[in-house]
Amino acid sequence: MKTPKKATRKNIKKSSRIKNVERYTFNSIFTINPIGTISTNFPIIINGLSYGQGTLLTPTSPFLGGVNIFNNIGKDISGTFNPSTRVVSIQGFYYG
Repeated sequence: MKTPKKATRKNIKKSSRIKNVERYTFNSIFTINPIGTISTNFPIIINGLSYGQGTLLTPTSPFLGGVNIFNNIGKDISGTFNPSTRVVSIQGFYYG
């Protein structure tokens, strides 16, 4: 499995970059399936809750760690990637 694809940094202010936190594209972390579901491409952690690779989410699924992924489709993701455990820790979504 490949490392998640980082979004471009040209629109991010240098002062807003926090060490080790990267910007990733939505589609590098999640896959939107043709039947209207979303699945995870990597094991993820959101607000301290862990979800395995391939976790299937439906529009009626409980929010992941209090976050409704369906409201954030297509938005870039702020987070860290641990290459030794291959886990993405999602810290938030970029708006605007």
